Amino acid sequence: MGERLATVLEPFARPFDGAPLGPVLRERVVGHAAHPGIVHLPVGLWLAAQALDLAGRADDEDAALLQGFGVLLTVPSVATGLAEWNRTRGRERRLGAIHAAANTVGVTCHAGAWLARRSGRRRTAVSLTALGNLVAGASAYVGGHLATVRHVGSAWGSDGASDDASEYGRENGSGSASARPSGSASGGPVRADLHPL
Repeated sequence: MGERLATVLEPFARPFDGAPLGPVLRERVVGHAAHPGIVHLPVGLWLAAQALDLAGRADDEDAALLQGFGVLLTVPSVATGLAEWNRTRGRERRLGAIHAAANTVGVTCHAGAWLARRSGRRRTAVSLTALGNLVAGASAYVGGHLATVRHVGSAWGSDGASDDASEYGRENGSGSASARPSGSASGGPVRADLHPL
């Protein structure tokens, strides 16, 4: 399934790959992958909308405002995510495509909930909001796995090693990130792969 989803996603991701847009969306502005930070914005707004639902607020105006802004903020989230996905290969590419597909379902639920709130169908809106957050949460787990376990992100090289570690290997003639000594004074990250995946 992941391979088929990746094939579908490729034409949409390609415009976010090359210069000057790709580097800006990935790391040029903040110095590391921008996507993990930006995605907290829509998710936080959607969770706030659901909190209002759980509090029993009869007026949907505030929840609709939060939900609408959350949907709008998925635009930079998608752009930065696709820019990172363009750098992936193999299993990471397939998992990233599944992550993107799940996010699409989540965003669709929240967009539908926003429309339902605007038309006075509160029960439908509450259900779609809960479903959207459930799907977004599951997708966030996959995204976290990609970032922290599979090392997908602008801070990591194509072999899963950090750019700083790779540079250390080149400077010391090894060409390998594994040449960095444990607890090195250079301050670069030390990897410890403990996850079975």
